Amino acid sequence: MRSVRLGPCLPRPPFVTNDPDPPELGQWEVNLPWTLKRAKDGSLSGELVTFDVNYGYDPFTQLSIELPLPYSHPAEAGFHTGAGDVLFEYKRRFGTDPEAGYFGINPQLTAPTGDEEWGLGAGRGTRARASGSLALPPSDRSLNA
Repeated sequence: MRSVRLGPCLPRPPFVTNDPDPPELGQWEVNLPWTLKRAKDGSLSGELVTFDVNYGYDPFTQLSIELPLPYSHPAEAGFHTGAGDVLFEYKRRFGTDPEAGYFGINPQLTAPTGDEEWGLGAGRGTRARASGSLALPPSDRSLNA
């Protein structure tokens, strides 16, 4: 039998997990992350800032929109920046007891509003992605596999 031990999670871009807790009812949450990626060829890309706005629709639901301002600086070309692909998200939490654990789901739709030619967007039609997150009880941080 193999055992896997989970340590403390420190979310930061690129996020591996997602926060299952929505903002309080009627409250807003605004996150302003930025990223930088450097490729082996010397090109740079990332987001100068992403306006990540979340609203607590009810005690279990979060409505979100992300408005990124990406940049691209290929090694052989100039600097490009502009509006990126806009992300719409619905997050639903199931359960509220931190001692028992709970989880959330968050289906997402992305509108291809960024310029693909300049490396500011995916260039694809609206796509859906669903993911989830899990909050384990503090006393149960190990899983058997």
